[in-house]
Amino acid sequence: MPTFRIGSIQTLDKMNKKRLPWIFLGTAIFSMVVAAVFFPEPSLLADLENRCSGYQTYLNPSQGLTGDFNRCSRARCTWDFFETIRTNYGFDKPFDSSKTIGWSSCHEAWWTPPGDNVYIKNSKDDTRELLAYKEGYVYYDISTW
Repeated sequence: MPTFRIGSIQTLDKMNKKRLPWIFLGTAIFSMVVAAVFFPEPSLLADLENRCSGYQTYLNPSQGLTGDFNRCSRARCTWDFFETIRTNYGFDKPFDSSKTIGWSSCHEAWWTPPGDNVYIKNSKDDTRELLAYKEGYVYYDISTW
């Protein structure tokens, strides 16, 4: 029968105390990665792509290292679905184009956003999101700078 000395148990105990924070940190990071992969945050673009038809998008990335971009997207959907995504994603304020910059320029023939009934989302200072509905299509424009 094996015998254990008290000194070896104390050494093992000290070693585990030093590793314990790293074990917790590793477990926390692993859990966050699993949650992000298997339970992603809802996305307006994903809803447009997966729940609407005729989804089209144009991405104009930044020319520098700043991360600036603008994305113009359009998809065919019903008025009711437009109202659902407008409410669910926080587009609660009508957009006044006389006070700020309007739609992003998009060099695609399908990009014909309306001039009225446009909604803006309260976003961070460096992001602007617009949403509108016209003739059976939802138009979504996001720009960062």
